[in-house]
Amino acid sequence: MHFDIMNMAKQKGGADCGVYAIAVAHVLVSGRDPTAVTYDQNGMRAHLRKCLEAGRLTDFPVLGNRVVRKKVALEFAVKLYCTCRSLSADNMIQCRECKEWFHQRCVNVDAAEFSTYLSDRKKVYTCGKCCLVLNVELATKCL
Repeated sequence: MHFDIMNMAKQKGGADCGVYAIAVAHVLVSGRDPTAVTYDQNGMRAHLRKCLEAGRLTDFPVLGNRVVRKKVALEFAVKLYCTCRSLSADNMIQCRECKEWFHQRCVNVDAAEFSTYLSDRKKVYTCGKCCLVLNVELATKCL
């Protein structure tokens, strides 16, 4: 998964991050660029309260527009594992074909069999997707 941390105008203090998140989400849903504005932090809570009372979200108050030369402040990628696409790398086995890692619980491998995979180098795991690609009749034959 790839992440781009946008070059946003920063809030002051740590009390208004929820309000900022709602304001940025509203701008994104509206198809606009959230890096191009500086919010009026003093008026944001009152504005949100009015929007909630009215049942309709409108643009949050801004102090002005920003010109941002570099919209992305930081980029990084995170490897996701398994069919569940989790960051967790606990109790995993690797498919011998695709080299993808899978959680023991996600591929329904019981604890005893999982122990065998860890202790016996001759016992290899093949995931269900690779079993189908290998044209094996039953996925259990691959295990």
